[in-house]
Amino acid sequence: MKKLIFPIILFAIALVSCQSGPMKIDSAKLCKKAGGTLVEVPNKFSPTDGPFHLEVIIVNAPVDTRVKAVWTAVDAAGTTNEKIDEKEVKTTMNLTETIDFFLELPRDWPTGTYKVELLVNDVADRTVEFTVE
Repeated sequence: MKKLIFPIILFAIALVSCQSGPMKIDSAKLCKKAGGTLVEVPNKFSPTDGPFHLEVIIVNAPVDTRVKAVWTAVDAAGTTNEKIDEKEVKTTMNLTETIDFFLELPRDWPTGTYKVELLVNDVADRTVEFTVE
């Protein structure tokens, strides 16, 4: 029995080390829904494209890691740097997780520039800028 335990422990350590690495946001892509699936857009929406989606992939995040998206109108409809909304989720898996942050209005979007700031456990990670034209 002792001969069997050591190889199992080595296999478990090897398996964990393959999945290790720094916790990080691997990607953050602006998207819109088309035919029920998310389609990446090149940082530009039309006023009727809402809701806007930000698909975030985080890797090696422990369970309960907090990921927050803060949506801001940088210069749109006469407002400057006005926070529109913020949403926070907690990860539920220890591996790769995909998070779909989305924002919608009950009307067309005002033209202008916007941004989404991403924070992981309250630490700024990146900002994704986009326009509505």
